[in-house]
Amino acid sequence: LLEMWGWASYADFERAIIGLSFKIEVKGLHDHVDARYKALDKRLAALEAQKSVDSSPAVDAPSG
Repeated sequence: LLEMWGWASYADFERAIIGLSFKIEVKGLHDHVDARYKALDKRLAALEAQKSVDSSPAVDAPSG
């Protein structure tokens, strides 16, 4: 049965399964890091927007 799928032995089959599970774990880790990066990027953009509003010079209204 293993030869039908292209594996010469059960050890080859095990290596293929371990490699596949490792790829899935790495993909999951990549997705998690990507989501955290996007969340931090969004927070940074909000803080920079708040900083630019807070640091804008006050304009005095002309008295008249």
